[in-house]
Amino acid sequence: MPSRCIVPNCRGNYRKGPKVTVFSFPKDKELYCLWINAVKRKDFTPSPFSKVCELHFRPEDIRRETTAFDEKTGKSITAKLKNLCLRDGVIPRILPNCPSYLSSSTTFREFPNAKKMRLENSALKRALCESVADELELQNVTLSIASMIWKQN
Repeated sequence: MPSRCIVPNCRGNYRKGPKVTVFSFPKDKELYCLWINAVKRKDFTPSPFSKVCELHFRPEDIRRETTAFDEKTGKSITAKLKNLCLRDGVIPRILPNCPSYLSSSTTFREFPNAKKMRLENSALKRALCESVADELELQNVTLSIASMIWKQN
């Protein structure tokens, strides 16, 4: 039987509730304390079996796929993860069925490594597009010159 969510009023993995992925409390002490505060349960001390379900995290907080770069082919390979996992440093922020003031909608900075990779991929795509455009323009100019020479002969 899957673990149930410990967030108040959540029905995650209960018989009449949605079937969801659950996550254990983090090992990092600072993050652990932030999770306890985010859960909003009075006098709560999590056990090793206490879990928080995916319904309490923003979609971008959950990793559903992984990417690797194949140096031989020069391609980026993406695969879906069988078991979802959380990105580093995320905190449960969405508390449905609770008063809205308990849910936090603050946004966090993108992690430096993720930002660096996103910017590098963007620059690489832009460079490839420009390179292809330049190559097509060069081919068009070459064809124009060749047709002018052919017409003269």
